[in-house]
Amino acid sequence: MDYVDTLHIDSNAPNLARSILTKKLALWQHEKEYRVLKQYQPFVKVKVKQLIFGIHADERQKTLLSAIAKKFCPRIKIESLSRGALETGNVEAHEI
Repeated sequence: MDYVDTLHIDSNAPNLARSILTKKLALWQHEKEYRVLKQYQPFVKVKVKQLIFGIHADERQKTLLSAIAKKFCPRIKIESLSRGALETGNVEAHEI
């Protein structure tokens, strides 16, 4: 992921979709996000280590997604961000 100060669309980019999908505003850099773009193959094997829910995540969805995640990745660490953490700039999540 390329974290940038401003987002703009380069309509002359050889792969416009890749150009758009690989950029994110620098203020989100704390997420350390990875995106995998594959062509002609439906799935990518990845090892998921952590699931972090945002402050507006619906509790029922968190419960459902946590159960699914635990079924397929029993050792996954599941956490949730708090508003206080975001307001102070300390974006550490807490385990749920």
